[in-house]
Amino acid sequence: MDCILHNGTPHCVDPCDDYTVLNDEWRSTSLSGNGVRCDRDINWQGWYRMFQGQTSARIPERCIGPNRCGTQAPLYLAEPHPTQSGVIVNRTVCNSWDGSCCKFPNHQIQVKRCSGGFYVYKLVAPSTCNLAYCSGMDCILHHGTPHCADPCDDYTVLNDEWRSTSLSGNGVRCDRDINWQGWYRMFQGQTSARIPERCIGPNRCGTQAPLYLAEPHPTQSGVIVSRTVCNSWDGNCCKFPNHQIQVKRCSGGFYVYKLVAPSTCNLAYCSGNALIKTSSHREKGGISGLGSRASVAMSLYRSPAFSDTYPPGLVTLPVDSALYVGVSVENRGPDFAVILEDCFASHSLSPQSPEKYPLIQNRCPVDPRQVEVIENGRSTRARFSALFFLPNGKHEDVYLHCNLTLCDMRKYSCFTVSLKFHFISIRICPSV
Repeated sequence: MDCILHNGTPHCVDPCDDYTVLNDEWRSTSLSGNGVRCDRDINWQGWYRMFQGQTSARIPERCIGPNRCGTQAPLYLAEPHPTQSGVIVNRTVCNSWDGSCCKFPNHQIQVKRCSGGFYVYKLVAPSTCNLAYCSGMDCILHHGTPHCADPCDDYTVLNDEWRSTSLSGNGVRCDRDINWQGWYRMFQGQTSARIPERCIGPNRCGTQAPLYLAEPHPTQSGVIVSRTVCNSWDGNCCKFPNHQIQVKRCSGGFYVYKLVAPSTCNLAYCSGNALIKTSSHREKGGISGLGSRASVAMSLYRSPAFSDTYPPGLVTLPVDSALYVGVSVENRGPDFAVILEDCFASHSLSPQSPEKYPLIQNRCPVDPRQVEVIENGRSTRARFSALFFLPNGKHEDVYLHCNLTLCDMRKYSCFTVSLKFHFISIRICPSV
């Protein structure tokens, strides 16, 4: 038991059962920048448990470089966490600034390891600003020994060729009997890959019931999230019991996974081995209606900043990558607004093809988990992002088509874009 004054009243309880959650995203060790957060002025009371997203975290045990964790001089433990559960120990907290791993006066906090394997901390204010506690280390048992590291820097490569979504056959691989420990990064050959986010048909990926993510990957770097893994068998996209794994997006744009064994055989994790090869030149169409003719262009961008388009030619991206698409109208002033009415993918160059895979309908994303409308109807450009996929698993050319309106915001009258133009041609092929 530990007794503290809480709002002036003595409060006695086991801190492993009664703690305050500290889950500020900016405390993550993976985030850098000129943050000015300061923990000196916080009224610390009682015990705290660290989280990153839904995942338990802890204060790192290594010197963290300056200008990380949302502050200038990050706070870290200069001594290791206790390994015995139930014991409260004192630990020294240091800070990093100006080339020194303990530039400003250090201080002591209390730390307890709980029976669930997590830690709680009796935090106190540092001596000055700007100093703040870091969070984000991940710890696992590796051959019985606790091992703590950022999973973006310390992972096991999983590059089995048979895991490829492009391979079919009567495979009988099973991941149930593998002793999964720690974090894994997917590769196909030399190319970074990831677990697909769509139902993969049976008898693929070297197994009978392929495992895939039933929820999208996180889009924010540095945050660990939990995701549901499903399987495909007998016409059912989640035939056997599903399970949870942890996923983290790393600053390099790749993903790492804390994999666990499925409940039965034969089930195995799939790895997206196909690549998107997309022609990134700006495709142009025309806007018809009252007044002079305007031109419209659609471009593929490198990042969600929408500041840099891909150069002309083919660009190779992993399947399930985020496509950042911008549509702009030229030769029109700021009183006009572009509206994305409908966007869809098709295997046909013609937008009149009956086979369509809708992304945006009636100005809204069809599946908000896969498509985000970022800007629409506010200026002479519109923007959206989509996690791209192989429609029906077909390795064929794919085209994006969009139906637009151009609105004169002074008159509230709109002009419809002709549907006869295709904007982006995307060619999909397996990796080599």
